[in-house]
Amino acid sequence: LPGQQSQDIKVKRKNILTVKAFANGSITVDEDPVRLGGVRSIVERKLAQNDKLIIVIETHPDAEYGLMVDILDELRLAQARTISLKTMNRGG
Repeated sequence: LPGQQSQDIKVKRKNILTVKAFANGSITVDEDPVRLGGVRSIVERKLAQNDKLIIVIETHPDAEYGLMVDILDELRLAQARTISLKTMNRGG
């Protein structure tokens, strides 16, 4: 909000899981290619191992908006609670 200062919070790398959505419709989870239907099971497994996990959805600016929504749906089904959205650089 205007006038309020934000504070940087440092998060350990082991507590971050990155899901990327590319312009061509492909998806990766921590750099490993996956199909949309595989996102949920990976996230469920990772959350069982680490309850402090933050899921970062990094979407290419040219990716279909619906792909990000589909990924969010998979995260909701996996009961992920801490999610961050980020736009990746055009270079991908």
